[in-house]
Amino acid sequence: MTYVDIATTCALYGFDPRQQISRHIAVDFYEDFPVDSSILMIEAKINRLDNEMAFIRAKFTIRESCDAICTGTHMKTFRAETLNLA
Repeated sequence: MTYVDIATTCALYGFDPRQQISRHIAVDFYEDFPVDSSILMIEAKINRLDNEMAFIRAKFTIRESCDAICTGTHMKTFRAETLNLA
């Protein structure tokens, strides 16, 4: 789950440098991933971005086999005090 958080947060900071607050994060696992020298590809995509919220998705695949091992979604808001969430 931490890699989904990191990947999606980095993708969002590339487009919007405002302070971000995570509201929801979910990960679905598909395959076991052996701890070896396999190269992991991480793709993060912003599905929707507006003034108050961002919806980001990440996909993790093994480069050699192109097998997806997990996908994740992340919903973030900007500056909780301006949205009366704090």
